[in-house]
Amino acid sequence: IDRDKFTFNPTNCSKTAIGATLTSTQGATAPVSASFQVTNCATLAFKPKFAVSTSGKTSRAKGASLHVKLTYPEGPYDSNIAKVKVDLPKQLPSRLTTLQKACTAAVFNANPASCPAASLIGSASATTPVLPVPLSGPVYFVSHGGEAFPTLIVVLQGYGTTVDLEGSTFISKAGITSSTFKTVPDVPVETFELTLPEGPYSALGTNKNLCTQKLAMPTAFVGQNGTEIHESTPVAVTGCKKAHKASKKHHKKGKKGKSKK
Repeated sequence: IDRDKFTFNPTNCSKTAIGATLTSTQGATAPVSASFQVTNCATLAFKPKFAVSTSGKTSRAKGASLHVKLTYPEGPYDSNIAKVKVDLPKQLPSRLTTLQKACTAAVFNANPASCPAASLIGSASATTPVLPVPLSGPVYFVSHGGEAFPTLIVVLQGYGTTVDLEGSTFISKAGITSSTFKTVPDVPVETFELTLPEGPYSALGTNKNLCTQKLAMPTAFVGQNGTEIHESTPVAVTGCKKAHKASKKHHKKGKKGKSKK
């Protein structure tokens, strides 16, 4: 195989193997394998860019929205993403009423389309040079036995491929929600977008006027080569009315008349 961009090297230098099964004309089989390991992963660049926004128009009934976009520079010598952790602003807490309506793992594993409508909390899309079309699909809350909080699962589909990205959910005593995607495939990604809209079963709520808040999202990215990036991503608030500056009043001073004696 020597066609350019037909295959991609991994960006993780852990030792792996290429396996195969050989079958004889009489039906006997034998497993074979050869060790495989790339080198110089530490020299790869790792520069993902992250942007986050939410709408300032919120309500108690429909909660709040969130839109995130990850963009990645085009290589050819960049490490792929291995792990992502985000902490939502305290002003955007999880809605417990939505978490309680998560799809069960048994139903999701059988057929995600059979999950309750209330467990469908958003949508996502991704582009990769590996496939000629984007991957897209729904985002669910899925409950597993023994977990304190439901898992956020992004179902990406396209070109005969399905990828489930699982993010574990944790809510601190201070009410801050974090999502951690511990296992991201070692595949080059150009863009990834996630939208959690407002609605009766929105994933997020708020008890603040977001237009008057300064929001930030602590984020951590880990590359397949082990490089870590920790930053605080500002959250843009859209749809807010701009404050009007008070107009200056100009007062004309009249001339003082002289009294006649």
